[in-house]
Amino acid sequence: MAAGSHLESFYVTPENIYGNTLLITGDEFAHLTKVLRKRVGDQISVVDGCGNRYDVSIVSLTRDSAKAEILRRRRLVGEPLVEVTLAAAVIKGPRFDWLVEKATEIGVRCILPVISQRCVVVPGELKKNRWQRIAIAAMKQCGRTILPKILKTMSVEEVVKHFSNVPIKLVTEAGSKGSIRQIAFSYHDKRGDFPRKVLILVGPEGGFTSEEITIAQEHGFECVSLGQRRLRSETAAILGATLLLWELEEL
Repeated sequence: MAAGSHLESFYVTPENIYGNTLLITGDEFAHLTKVLRKRVGDQISVVDGCGNRYDVSIVSLTRDSAKAEILRRRRLVGEPLVEVTLAAAVIKGPRFDWLVEKATEIGVRCILPVISQRCVVVPGELKKNRWQRIAIAAMKQCGRTILPKILKTMSVEEVVKHFSNVPIKLVTEAGSKGSIRQIAFSYHDKRGDFPRKVLILVGPEGGFTSEEITIAQEHGFECVSLGQRRLRSETAAILGATLLLWELEEL
């Protein structure tokens, strides 16, 4: 098995945790009982999406729920200390689904769908709900304890204004001389530590327009290149977030 492998986790919202017990319902309950055939007395792992992992023992089963006793709680298992927001241009078809899954796996904290001037699709609420379900599945699979937030869709202008106070703000631009390593090291040299919040803004297939790059720079964003080769939007997004986590020593 891969490094860091673990028992399969189940997801329970904080509202279903009561003191020393918790309740597993819905799709998670169906998977627990009908697929894995778990019974009273079996021990399983549960995450709440808020940074907690619970080792629990099933104490009772009904037709639509399982009650479990909490044996142990662990905090922030598998989580980077730096909160990375990945603001990525929306892509047609299932490719943004893949982006959400992989961003969750590498440790991104927030995923922000972005509409740029060159985007050809605007996602609806159903898409956001689908992406959140994908993030839940990926969180359980990769051993994380925090569920990444799928933020509301914004334009480039809205993103750069809303996140203007984030310490490190990057925007990808083909041919830029800036690098993620250079910017991360420069911040560390000046302050002696890495920031706790960072954001990387990644464009669509054709990149951001010069107007969008300019407005980002006016709000303190620094341009970075992701290399010499032309990348698909989803590849660029995951590569950018991965490099950022690596240089911040949080991968």
